Amino acid sequence: MTHGILNLRRDDLEFERVLRSGKILQNGEVWIALPREVASGLFGSRALDSVIFELVRPESIIKPSSGKVFLKAIRSVHLAWTLMPGCAVLLNGFLHHWSVHWRRGFFSFLGVVFLQIAVIFLNDVEDHLRLIDLSRGLGKNGVIQKGWISAEEVQKLGYLALLLGSLCGLPVIFQSPSILAWIGLAGGVGAWGYSNQPFSFKYRIVGDFFLFLLGGPLLSVGLSQAIFGFFDISVVMIGLYFGLTVIAMSHAHHLQDLEIDRIYGIRTWAGTLGFKKSRVFLGFLYSMAFLCVSIPTLLGVFPVSVFLFCSLGLWGVIRLMRRVCIVSGPASALLGSIRTESSQLYFRLGLALCVGLGVGFWV
Repeated sequence: MTHGILNLRRDDLEFERVLRSGKILQNGEVWIALPREVASGLFGSRALDSVIFELVRPESIIKPSSGKVFLKAIRSVHLAWTLMPGCAVLLNGFLHHWSVHWRRGFFSFLGVVFLQIAVIFLNDVEDHLRLIDLSRGLGKNGVIQKGWISAEEVQKLGYLALLLGSLCGLPVIFQSPSILAWIGLAGGVGAWGYSNQPFSFKYRIVGDFFLFLLGGPLLSVGLSQAIFGFFDISVVMIGLYFGLTVIAMSHAHHLQDLEIDRIYGIRTWAGTLGFKKSRVFLGFLYSMAFLCVSIPTLLGVFPVSVFLFCSLGLWGVIRLMRRVCIVSGPASALLGSIRTESSQLYFRLGLALCVGLGVGFWV
């Protein structure tokens, strides 16, 4: 027999250990245990009766090379969330003819990338332990859910990435401790506590606020200070632009997950406002992001090319908002692709800003 079924109650002593290790000893043999289905439903915030695990022999797991597993685990496409704001900060500095400190810039970029990898790893582990991905049906392509690597191993890699990110930031902080020490501390705490216990910011109402800071103003100001030893209002506006668009993306995700988040006791702005008000709030976020580039353009902070290229991104916003406004609720099939569309929209809006800054530099 190469497959089997195991039903474990949540109060079973082996339950969390099996979830973390992804393995269980049965009849003297080690089996890979993959959670597949909640057996008796959900009650309250996180309570459940039992979970059905699929038992698979280790040799029957078709596993790619370690490199491919790692690239899958870090969601390499999502690194654009970090690289895009960094690219905008770099182009903005070129536009203003600021002198570049390349070594500090390299370490700052590397540190930020490691911190994002840490956030991704620790978030995947916590979602797995809470069985959130199982209920949403969104974790089937994950490395943990396929049995390629255990939650325990992913968590260790997350802590390693957090350590490497902190070490990369130390040389940069020493060059400008008065500003970067506080930004680095906030970034480290945010990366560690975003989904990791005991803070678990992601599962509280402050989750998107931390996402806004870490993916927006703190990121842009920190990178500009590290790369150029300087920042001004243009850097702050870039940070606000990316911060607002990243929480707009997150808020769009929460619209689809509204009911599941309520079941698991995850507090989000979408859950607090309700579906109808959340649609208005989503439009407000995108409108404020556009103001962060249009007003500075009128004041001469950004070149006109920034306004023009960011205006092109409004078509994507209008298309997304039109879909959100015609649906009846979070269970609508029309929201099925909102996660992908909002993520792509974030990338396009960021790319529009970068292209606008690049054109302003070259023209």
